[in-house]
Amino acid sequence: MQVPVVLTIDGGNVDIEVGSPPTSALIKKELGIEIAKREDIDDAVGDLKIDQAVKIAKMKIDSMLSFTLKSALKEVIGTCVPMGVTVEGMKPKVIQGKIDDGEYNHLFLG
Repeated sequence: MQVPVVLTIDGGNVDIEVGSPPTSALIKKELGIEIAKREDIDDAVGDLKIDQAVKIAKMKIDSMLSFTLKSALKEVIGTCVPMGVTVEGMKPKVIQGKIDDGEYNHLFLG
């Protein structure tokens, strides 16, 4: 899995900063796939469970623009759209609507 690395050299000092993997790489890892390739735009390459998406959101929230787990989860699910990944058997935008409607509020308690 690729991760971003920033190497800063200042005179004799070397600073190495390792970032977190891209969201798409974490999604592929959760699904056990190497390439998110599909023949047809309507083909799904995998189905991510909501718990897996929450796990990824928690891992990535510090490097995202989101301030809440709910927003971070929607970002992760949004990444599924171009990858051809469904979430709970539905298109990602449908799940995002259900999150907005409060169907998954139990995931954000506590």
